[in-house]
Amino acid sequence: MSSPPPSSSFSSSSARICKHMNEDHPSSVLSFALHYCKIPTATHATVIDVTEEGFVLSIEGIEEPKLAKFPENIEGVKDVRRMAVMMHEESFFSLGLMHRLRHGYYSSKYLKYKKYAIHVAAVTVGLGGITAVALFRRKRIK
Repeated sequence: MSSPPPSSSFSSSSARICKHMNEDHPSSVLSFALHYCKIPTATHATVIDVTEEGFVLSIEGIEEPKLAKFPENIEGVKDVRRMAVMMHEESFFSLGLMHRLRHGYYSSKYLKYKKYAIHVAAVTVGLGGITAVALFRRKRIK
């Protein structure tokens, strides 16, 4: 599969976007290969180009590069981040809970909230305990 020739704005930004996606979002790139490229056996993928149509992926074990098409038409490079986020959410949710758990969807998504998560968990357990005691007492009183 040959990708269409990139416009000048894409060619000047493609290397930076590819580097960022491959270094910071490898689980998203793998999910793109599994969901958008329909390669169920994919275990590793890298972004090798970005075009107006989508991310061009090199998928381990597949000879030809594959295009993970953007779900919507874009106007330019400024829309690539929005598409990447949209594709991340769509691909992770389409691939199911076990894929999300295995590939760090929850840990990466909520890592920045880690210190608050402990407090939320403690409050939730505490409220659950209070509710259980209240329900137990209510049943005993009747």
